[in-house]
Amino acid sequence: MQFNALTLTLQNFIAAFSGGYGRLQGSVNSLLGILVGIEVVLLGLWSALGGGENVVGVFKKILHIGAWVWIVQSYPSLCKAFVESLVHAGLLAGGGGDVSLIMDPSRLAGVPGMADESAGSRTWHRRWLLETCAVVLG
Repeated sequence: MQFNALTLTLQNFIAAFSGGYGRLQGSVNSLLGILVGIEVVLLGLWSALGGGENVVGVFKKILHIGAWVWIVQSYPSLCKAFVESLVHAGLLAGGGGDVSLIMDPSRLAGVPGMADESAGSRTWHRRWLLETCAVVLG
């Protein structure tokens, strides 16, 4: 017996979230371009009206704008790197494991020791559950 409900649900969530960013990306980029243009014009006016002797402030502002542009443009790859680092940290803290199980949770049902198909395994799990409930309620 093969369980695919968890994997299909995970893939549907990933597709929905990825598709949402893809649909918003054009609008976000155009809004970011407009805001950067306004900021550059204001920076030029400030520099022309006497604030130009503060060169360090101008460079800080340019670096600040560049950092935000980079974050917005690289958002999908930054999110993916962040999630992969959390998965790696979790696997490292848990004593290792297979990374593919994270993206295929339905396969957990087929991992030996998790949920075996044999009747003895089902009986063992049922007995463990009943004994745990008896200890908690008792």
